[in-house]
Amino acid sequence: MMADRAVVGLFDFAASAAGARQSAHVELPIVDVDGSTGMMRAVIGPASQMLARRIDDGSDDPDVDAFLAELGERALPYGHARAAPDGAHPLPDIDLE
Repeated sequence: MMADRAVVGLFDFAASAAGARQSAHVELPIVDVDGSTGMMRAVIGPASQMLARRIDDGSDDPDVDAFLAELGERALPYGHARAAPDGAHPLPDIDLE
């Protein structure tokens, strides 16, 4: 699981990289099923397929400010200045079943 703001930032970064026909290695801040926090590695490329849905487990989202700042800096060469703007909309509830 990832914080909503982190997912919005990741999607935004992936779209920027894809628009520039680039790929990138990213380290994602995650919350594991047992509630512990950690990192997960992923490669984001022009053909990346990502889905997200909201999960409300009652816990607070971890701090992802440093992650979003890094994505914003890395997105600059792709022509996108910020990965997730302040006040970014949370992920909508999507029924995938």
